[in-house]
Amino acid sequence: MNKDYILVLIDLQEDFIGGVFGEEQVISNCTKAITKAIDDNRPIIIVEYEDSGPTIPAIFNALKKYNNYYIVEKYDCDGSKEICRFLLNNGDKLVFKTLKFGGVYTNECVADTVLGLLDYFNSIQLKIIESACGAASKERHEAGIERLKDFGVKIVKS
Repeated sequence: MNKDYILVLIDLQEDFIGGVFGEEQVISNCTKAITKAIDDNRPIIIVEYEDSGPTIPAIFNALKKYNNYYIVEKYDCDGSKEICRFLLNNGDKLVFKTLKFGGVYTNECVADTVLGLLDYFNSIQLKIIESACGAASKERHEAGIERLKDFGVKIVKS
């Protein structure tokens, strides 16, 4: 089992999460992913869209007493530039082979960010935790997952 990963959670902010189909399940699965990352002593990146409210309390409650997390602010739907800059600036303390993603919206910010990262990292495996992602409808979520699969991104359950 690969324990050389970073968990990346995208746009789990008050301005976005309320419009997600299956909101409670997405939040629950994101907190489970956080718990697993903590158990594995892995870094966690919380990506926040500028001026879109704070990350929801459930995420920070799951991070209580854990110091190995970082907040990265992004300025448009595709946060790959900001994530890449963060990873390059912190490469001395972050060892990873895989980036695992959850967040909202699957078909927009999650997909755009992950696909943007394909341009920067050809030797890093990118994985989407399907149950930890959500969109405005089940159909949009599924369309986002299919788009990511088309580009070779691995879809995982946890």
